[in-house]
Amino acid sequence: MKARSGFVVAFLPFVLPLVAVAQSPRTSQTSVDPEPPSLQRVLAKADHTDNPLASILVVNQELPLGPLDVLHGYQNEMTLIAQTMSTELAGISQALRGNRMTREQAEYLIQERYQIAMMQYQALSAMHDGLE
Repeated sequence: MKARSGFVVAFLPFVLPLVAVAQSPRTSQTSVDPEPPSLQRVLAKADHTDNPLASILVVNQELPLGPLDVLHGYQNEMTLIAQTMSTELAGISQALRGNRMTREQAEYLIQERYQIAMMQYQALSAMHDGLE
């Protein structure tokens, strides 16, 4: 038994490289996709002239927004609120300088715009913090 084991162990390093070279590389002649094609791909290749229902089944696939996209959207909206308020305050200030409104009216409009902007900003900020 020991002689046979020794014989196998002695010739194994010489035989394995020859066996590896003798084997042909494994290439499959038919490539099989692991996943079937999506319905949109199949319908895109199909001829829609003979089947009017096929055009109904074609759906524009939109990716849902991820959490980071929603966070960036909230940040953009908060920036837009600040810019809008700044523009409104500049308009009120110009109207006051042009004597188109009284000081009391300008103060009232500024206070109103400020409160609206703060409510919008706080709501977006709360949603932003909740998502973070």
